[in-house]
Amino acid sequence: MTFADDPVSSRINTANQMIENGKFSEAVENLEKLQGVDPDHPGFLASYRTARFWLNRNDEILSMPEGKKTAEFLMAEWENYEEYARDKNMLNSSSCRAAMINIYYTTSRHYSIALTKQENTASDNFDLLLKLGACFIKLENYKKTVETLGYAVNSYDAHTHAGLLSMLAEAFYNQGEIPKSLWYFKEAFFWDPSLINLDLITAEPIQRLVDFIREDNKSRYDVREWVPVYGFITDILHVRRDIPEPKVEFIKEQIRNLEMSFQTMNREQIESSNVLPRLLTRYLWILEYFEFQKYSFENIGQIRDRLLQIDKPLFEDYFRKERR
Repeated sequence: MTFADDPVSSRINTANQMIENGKFSEAVENLEKLQGVDPDHPGFLASYRTARFWLNRNDEILSMPEGKKTAEFLMAEWENYEEYARDKNMLNSSSCRAAMINIYYTTSRHYSIALTKQENTASDNFDLLLKLGACFIKLENYKKTVETLGYAVNSYDAHTHAGLLSMLAEAFYNQGEIPKSLWYFKEAFFWDPSLINLDLITAEPIQRLVDFIREDNKSRYDVREWVPVYGFITDILHVRRDIPEPKVEFIKEQIRNLEMSFQTMNREQIESSNVLPRLLTRYLWILEYFEFQKYSFENIGQIRDRLLQIDKPLFEDYFRKERR
């Protein structure tokens, strides 16, 4: 008998489909009939625990009004479930994925209702759109992600919101729009890496950069802060566009401010802050500007010298490779 013909596996798969459809009571009933048959069967315990977890909360969920309150409750309970699933070593189970699909789909519906009701302030609505976009990413509905977050960008002038840009980048990557995706990632990690949820990012270039950073022992810092630095020196974030002059001046001003902070900090203070990677990131943007947009041999030399002063092991190797 093949695994596909295994009646116990078939019943567990059926129960997981019930979990995905939100039929938690039916799933529990289906699985309880297997307890006396083969309770040690692979996947049985994870499915039973998952169905029970959500059944125990289902009455409360159904009693709540449609909209934001229910969506927020579901997300809070999902965090509790993830912790429970991690503890029980079932995060990678089929039942966990089935529950994720159901909970994120239901949550997205409630966020959509909350937006339709228009009972919130503009800032609340923007936050709801971000959360709705995150739901669509989890559900791998990238078309809806782009529609939702594209609307948020244009409606709330959110062209510099790193969290939003990173989710758009993730969606574009999974739609095969690679250059566009890389540019959005580059912009997102420039503006504010701390707003980026790496748990939502599966794009291979970003995963590779995270691995590079950890291998180079930069993980004592917030890994996200070093993604734009390594994106430059590895040429993984290789896309380039002309930088508008107002942004150039903005970057220069940020460099001046960050330099003032950096030069007054001791090693411990530097390692416990984001000043160093953000300073390097802005120098690298300006270096790119003088190399490819408004060529200046003198400025290029000065920036390279400063980068070598700040982190010689990192940039000496990079500039040596560049000359080959």
